[in-house]
Amino acid sequence: MPRQKTSTLPDHLTTREKKVLQYTVNGWDAKRIAAHLSIGRFTVRKYVDNIYHKLHVQSKAEVINMAHKNNWVKK
Repeated sequence: MPRQKTSTLPDHLTTREKKVLQYTVNGWDAKRIAAHLSIGRFTVRKYVDNIYHKLHVQSKAEVINMAHKNNWVKK
C-alpha cells in the first residue's frame, strides 16, 4: 500500500510552531521538545498555545485529529 503524501502545514504558522506541531503530533511532550530544540518548557507551551489559537482548536486531540485529516504527519 503506498504511503500518503504529506501536505504542507498551514502558512500562517511560524517555522518554529510547525516544528513544535510536528513533534506534538508525533507524541513528544513539552519537556522532550524543549530539550530537542534547546528552548524552555514554558516556551514550548507558549508555541502550543499559539498553534491552538491559529488553528482554532482547544486541545491536543483536536490538533492531532486535524493533522491526520490534513496529512500533516511525518514519521
